[in-house]
Amino acid sequence: MSLRALPLPPATPRGARGRLAGHRFAGGTNVFDRHKAFFKFALAAGISTIISPAFGVTSLGVAGFAIGQTTAAISLTWWLGDVTGDLVFTP
Repeated sequence: MSLRALPLPPATPRGARGRLAGHRFAGGTNVFDRHKAFFKFALAAGISTIISPAFGVTSLGVAGFAIGQTTAAISLTWWLGDVTGDLVFTP
């Protein structure tokens, strides 16, 4: 079996989106050379990580695991984990 036949981990598309956003909007590897570029990178990281919690919490709600008031807390926790990962590991 080749490695191409194995499924990608769920975080791979999110990391790719964050990397592309960082290169496109924040100046690539020179992101920390200017303050303006750093803030663009942080904004791109915050926006690119909204997709995963939206779909994840929706699927948890449909399955009955996230009910009512807990969905906001789950979404926030999920998003904070994703954005922290982007800010720490992407650069």
